[in-house]
Amino acid sequence: MTIAPAADERSGSTEGPDASPWCSYCDTDEHLVVESIGPLSPANRDLVEVEYACAMCDGFYAHVATVRRVAGLLGMEPAGPGVLHFGHEYIHCGEVMQQDGEHTAREASVARGSSVMGDVRILRCRCGFLLARPL
Repeated sequence: MTIAPAADERSGSTEGPDASPWCSYCDTDEHLVVESIGPLSPANRDLVEVEYACAMCDGFYAHVATVRRVAGLLGMEPAGPGVLHFGHEYIHCGEVMQQDGEHTAREASVARGSSVMGDVRILRCRCGFLLARPL
């Protein structure tokens, strides 16, 4: 197994949060598998610590990345501002959002400035960010 910092394929840089998840040995992002997504300290809604491996060469990488870059690696768009949808979990500030029993769907829709139709599940980040998801 190889362990190395990730390099951005356009600039060759291994620094900075906007570095793309990339296998420098295989020179591609085609075979990458996300191992974990974690928070920074202090928490930042747009940045996470991501660890991933290359299924071809067994290379392992870990670095700070933007939510947008990690969502791209997962093959999806962010689920909301700074929100990753990873398996059955929604992640904000690098942490799994928790079900919120304090807010009703109506309060969440007013807070977001939109109307929510049907039954929704309200998720909360410890920073106070709320996300309404259909059941």
